[in-house]
Amino acid sequence: MSRRRTKRKPPPRPPPERTQGSAVVIEPRDWGEVARAYGLLLMSAVMMFLGFAGFGLWPFAFVGMVPALFVMDREPKGMKFFWRALFFGYVAFYGGFYWVVNTIVDFGGFPYPLALLFASVYFLYQALQYVLMLWLYRRARDRGFSATLSLVAAFLTAELAFTQLFDNYYGNSIHMLPML
Repeated sequence: MSRRRTKRKPPPRPPPERTQGSAVVIEPRDWGEVARAYGLLLMSAVMMFLGFAGFGLWPFAFVGMVPALFVMDREPKGMKFFWRALFFGYVAFYGGFYWVVNTIVDFGGFPYPLALLFASVYFLYQALQYVLMLWLYRRARDRGFSATLSLVAAFLTAELAFTQLFDNYYGNSIHMLPML
């Protein structure tokens, strides 16, 4: 009787914490990797909002996602992925809609700290759009799709899935270029 050979899966990675006897041993965090990842995400978020309408630096719209995609193509999974994507989205939306806080103060009559809280809730909601987009991008990349196709499909899906108080579609970044 012949047995079928199956491909062996690589052994799973050890979890960040492991038990040793009765004590739980927590693996040290690689702070260099964390700083590099958040630094690239910050740079990417700044380029994203500078590339949109109002700032006049439209070439950043074409390269602004590259550092974020580099970080997300690495190995962050689970909550690490979520927090990194949320940070990226929050900074990108805060930079693009910095004027919302002053608008709430001027036209809503709220004190600045409360207006900042209201605006932050809005920015966090809109940041979930980038979380969804980066998650869809990562899922497509894990299944072998090209980076360009994955990004375009994920971006379009996320833009259609989220209700926007202020329209901020990717196409707005090149509004002053009729040839494109």
